[in-house]
Amino acid sequence: MLIAALIFSACSKEQLKKKDVEQLIEQEMKGISFHEVDIYPNFTTCTTSENKTVTKSCFIETLHEKLVVFWEENEINQHYCELTIEVSNQGNLTVLAVKDANAASVENLKLQLNDFLAKKLPEINPAQKQGVPVHCKFVLPIKITNET
Repeated sequence: MLIAALIFSACSKEQLKKKDVEQLIEQEMKGISFHEVDIYPNFTTCTTSENKTVTKSCFIETLHEKLVVFWEENEINQHYCELTIEVSNQGNLTVLAVKDANAASVENLKLQLNDFLAKKLPEINPAQKQGVPVHCKFVLPIKITNET
């Protein structure tokens, strides 16, 4: 009888610990925003900053500079489009979609952009969430105006 009570007591303590751990995990999960990263992806040429706004601005400005070069090299004077891009958890940038009313072949433009950016962009550090590299996706409106 005493042995049965000790076994029951040990099992009850184990179940309580399991419930405590489950409650702790549930509380932690509620506190995590899955719609926002802690650190935005950034180029190795950008200054590392704890300020998310600074990091994001440098990333977008560097990307925009390279896109301007792409449009200039392809002799496009005025252009507006929306790019859906993804940065993998390994730091690889991919143009997933191009929304463009003016492009004759959007798929061809997407392929050209991916090829160009793979050659021209500096190395990318992926976004991070709680210290873990994660992939992220952006929709960037791009307006290029080259005045001569």
